Amino acid sequence: MRVSTLIASMATAVSAYDDFLNEPDTGLQSYLSSTNWTEKSRPLLKDIRGVPDFDFAARQSLTDQQYAFYRTAAAGEWSYRNNLKVWEKARVRPHQLASITGLNETMGVSILGHNFSAPFFISPATRAGYGDEERGELNFVDAAADEDILYVAALYATKSIEEIGAQRKKRGNTIFQQIYTNGNLSVTWDAMKRAEAQGVKAFVWTIDAPGTAVRHRAARYDTTNANAATSVLSWDLLDQLREHTKLPIILKGITTVEDALRAVEAGADGIWLSNHGGRQADYSPSPLEIAYEIRRNAPEVFKKTEVIADSGVRYGSDVIKLLALGVKAVGLGRPFLYSNVYGPEGPKKLIQILKNEILTDAAQIGINDLHNIPYRVVEQDLENAGNGRAMTTEKVGTATGRGVEDHHTGIPAATRETTVTDVARAAQAMTVPDVITEAPTIDSTRRTVAENNFIDEINDNFVDTTRTEVQGSSERTNQRSAPGGPEAAGDGPRGHNANLFPAHSISSVVNEIQRTVPGPQVDMVWGPRPIIRAMYEEFKAKNGLCTAHILPSRDDDEGDGNAY
Repeated sequence: MRVSTLIASMATAVSAYDDFLNEPDTGLQSYLSSTNWTEKSRPLLKDIRGVPDFDFAARQSLTDQQYAFYRTAAAGEWSYRNNLKVWEKARVRPHQLASITGLNETMGVSILGHNFSAPFFISPATRAGYGDEERGELNFVDAAADEDILYVAALYATKSIEEIGAQRKKRGNTIFQQIYTNGNLSVTWDAMKRAEAQGVKAFVWTIDAPGTAVRHRAARYDTTNANAATSVLSWDLLDQLREHTKLPIILKGITTVEDALRAVEAGADGIWLSNHGGRQADYSPSPLEIAYEIRRNAPEVFKKTEVIADSGVRYGSDVIKLLALGVKAVGLGRPFLYSNVYGPEGPKKLIQILKNEILTDAAQIGINDLHNIPYRVVEQDLENAGNGRAMTTEKVGTATGRGVEDHHTGIPAATRETTVTDVARAAQAMTVPDVITEAPTIDSTRRTVAENNFIDEINDNFVDTTRTEVQGSSERTNQRSAPGGPEAAGDGPRGHNANLFPAHSISSVVNEIQRTVPGPQVDMVWGPRPIIRAMYEEFKAKNGLCTAHILPSRDDDEGDGNAY
């Protein structure tokens, strides 16, 4: 009997760990059991140590119906669970003995020209009155004002646009307003006019909710959104929105690189990577996967428009990972709703917890500037996001007038989906031209600080550089054979070897070489030699002389191997 009980409890524990539904077990309930806390009572606020703790507190405080509305997700809730678990696929790579004395000073962020104290914000989330019936979203206004972060007000909030606006005017903080474009657009125009009158600084157009989603958890209690209606959604509608406001417009709900590029072409002031907290389309990708897909296929998006994100963020390290990919600021929705069960102090404590975690985690990783986190800090195991979801040949225009296929170098899909292992083997065999290295060792301790900085500079910038300038490379470069045969190089002006793998970071390739390929190990990056030289000269002018060597390809008739 004892054995069977033990096995059953172990199975339950394993199942809970493998696919948790809410927060992971970090000992909160065990700790509370040793205090005067009782089931279905709210823990003391001082006992809340992490953002996920607020989920537990909400389950103790809200009715089952209320909690179901907050917690519900689409269908089988795979996207919801993936939003919380996908962070495991992006491990950090701590660097020791890094100076972090100025880290605190880099915590602030500017979003659409408005300055805030931290790179995260309160996402639009409705029915805050469930947590605090009297004050609802007013607690979010106050917490955002007290801690100097952005609050994006939900269109279907418990409090009216005017009530939220009055509190904003009292506190003097910056608020953006969410909008939906429902069947009756006159309702949308009226909401925008009312919000502008209250002093909002931007509109967030939610584009990922064409109608009421399949949400079994909420449907059991009939807690559907009373305001839900079929939305009017089209790219042409963005122009109509602009006719009704001069304020910036952010597109919320971008889940593919194609839509990100389309938004840039359409002139969106910002894009918001989000799967609606997993509440709309089940099996939609998480913001981490979306950001990785964009970084891998069209990294210039992060420079051409402001990119923010939400869905599944619970820890400071989650924020850091998105920042490393190029996201500017990160939103949280459900956690703030959960925190509202503590009244005004709940959202405020959540902000303080996350601020502390971001700084602490950044310091532990060796990050000294949150505005410039090297891509190498995060090691991704997200190939399904970047390869399995490779861009199609559908011609979606970009801001420069090129189509998606050309934007991605025009290389056949089979080549685009080459793995890091394939790249590593090709590089080791020297079939990829213009391999650059400064020592036949991967030991960074044998390089000078300037040399390491140059490697980081190349790692952080060579993708954009090769994409924008590689088209002018010589015919001789275009004729070089590509890994997998001549046909892999493509037949267009951009389909050549030097730009075959523009989005694999140096660190991921080097790590893969170490793991899979025997023989000497080197740090390397490839690209048209003139571009690398130009990058080096620019770097040298800023930072002083350091040494790097160019190793020629086997078919390189120059064989210069210059040190410069």
